[in-house]
Amino acid sequence: VVPRRIGALLCDLGYLKPDELTRAAEQQANAIVLDAMTYRNGAYTIEFTNEFPEGIVTLLLSTERLILNGVRSIEYWSLILRGVGRIERVLQQVEHADTRTFQIELTDDETHILGLFADAQSIEQVCARTYLSNFEAFRTIWGLLSVNLVQDAELSAVDEKRAAEESEYELEALVERYNRIYQRIFTVVFQKIGDHVYDFVEYRVVRHLSPENMPYLSGMSFVNEARLDFDQLLNNLFASGSSNHAPVVQSVCNELLYGWVVEVKTEFAGQPIEAEVVQLADSLRR
Repeated sequence: VVPRRIGALLCDLGYLKPDELTRAAEQQANAIVLDAMTYRNGAYTIEFTNEFPEGIVTLLLSTERLILNGVRSIEYWSLILRGVGRIERVLQQVEHADTRTFQIELTDDETHILGLFADAQSIEQVCARTYLSNFEAFRTIWGLLSVNLVQDAELSAVDEKRAAEESEYELEALVERYNRIYQRIFTVVFQKIGDHVYDFVEYRVVRHLSPENMPYLSGMSFVNEARLDFDQLLNNLFASGSSNHAPVVQSVCNELLYGWVVEVKTEFAGQPIEAEVVQLADSLRR
């Protein structure tokens, strides 16, 4: 028996033409890479080698276009912010960027954003000038940075990016600390009232947020054990135009916790659950 590749066999049998097989292989390779780029956690290694299996198929794929397509599939603010950095970061086109765009075949949105960086501009300035939403603009800028079509216009921008990454990690850690407590309180209350806990959260706990903080919960659902959606929170923060995120996030988290404590005391006064919830809330202050 002579081993044959499935693709070659399909061509021999007349089910596929050679150019159709090539396009199918390219689509499969694209799908594998794009799927890997959507992972938000995990570990990986990259091994560089000059030794390849015999008969390996070589595909003429554009690495830059593949990266840009992968970035366009990302839907998480937290990942995009790590790639872009601070909104005050100043960027500009790299030298001869216009000649490379023909090879990469940029989309209209990518060409539009690249054109705005013909002169040094901050990301904030570009977001104010573009017709794209802040999310789409940030994501497009991240893609252009990833394929080296734009670069920092100032050396200090590197330090700004590092500071933004550290700040974003700190905010995510803060929200996660509160989420763990919300989750434990949710479990305790669920054991007392079952599925009514969902109405308890939506119509009683959340109502304790102040009018200025309530918009930051827009688009959130608390069905996931009353946890805050960090990516949606970031989305709402940017949409609001707020530039001082840490105090806002702290305030939202504190008001939600206050809502839990007040409503549990009201509903279960004098019962063991009241003391248990108060103890959980106090653990955040230690």
